[in-house]
Amino acid sequence: MDSATIFQTTPKVTFTLTGPGLTPVAGVVTYVDKIAKFTPGSDLADNTLFTATIDTQAKDLAGNQLATAKVWTFTTGQSEPVLGRSSSFALMASTAISGVAGSEINGDVGVSPAALTSITLTKSEINGNIYSATDQPIVDAITDLRVAYDTAKAKATNVETLATKDLGGKTFYPGLYKTGDSFDITSGDLTLDARGNENSVFIFQMPTTLTVAVGRKVILINNAKASNIYWQVGSSATLNTTTVFKGNIMANVSITVNGGSNVEGRLLAAAGTGGSGAVVFNTSIITIPVP
Repeated sequence: MDSATIFQTTPKVTFTLTGPGLTPVAGVVTYVDKIAKFTPGSDLADNTLFTATIDTQAKDLAGNQLATAKVWTFTTGQSEPVLGRSSSFALMASTAISGVAGSEINGDVGVSPAALTSITLTKSEINGNIYSATDQPIVDAITDLRVAYDTAKAKATNVETLATKDLGGKTFYPGLYKTGDSFDITSGDLTLDARGNENSVFIFQMPTTLTVAVGRKVILINNAKASNIYWQVGSSATLNTTTVFKGNIMANVSITVNGGSNVEGRLLAAAGTGGSGAVVFNTSIITIPVP
């Protein structure tokens, strides 16, 4: 193509993106190495149909115009909260991180504004860095965590409000789910099915608690990834003994994990703006998930 004919500016607008409906999307078009790229001026809306068009004024190098406009559509998925500088942390809190000895923590551990003495897990249990008080990495991580928490809490596009708070024994597909009070996994295991798309995002919003009963599991199938699962907890979360849990818990207050549990994810307490809380991690294993 003749790069001089690939525009999204007047007077010859040859590339356009609209959505929802006929609403134009502002952005910048570049053409490098035979690839036209559109960069929107802001993030596209979640779960929304968009239409892209290359008009007939676009030409090839011989000066020939397109015979007909090229038009195609796509639907955006659910965008995920950006954990940013908190993504390297397996455990994070504002007041204390403690637990019965014998755990394995694969990831960074941090508490702020509390001091290092508020972390009572032994260093031999932690395969990562330890930060506290005014250490810059934990200060920065808490800043980014609270943005991610508020983002997850505010999401409302195509939200499905569930009639029952018990997620046990059910299968959920990528999307945004909420409850009027709490969620728990009690009557059976919870299955999350990505339908073959490893980029699929699951977000669960709850204004109060998250509770996982003894021995219950979160099972991932069809390319679902723990890194793309977010639990926005309005108060506190509890994982009871021998649970197998997947995903990132962002709790406004505290998080407790009881013995023999295995977590692939992150336990991030005091996540809400002005939140304050602790993590208790008793004789269990946690590993931050691969991206």
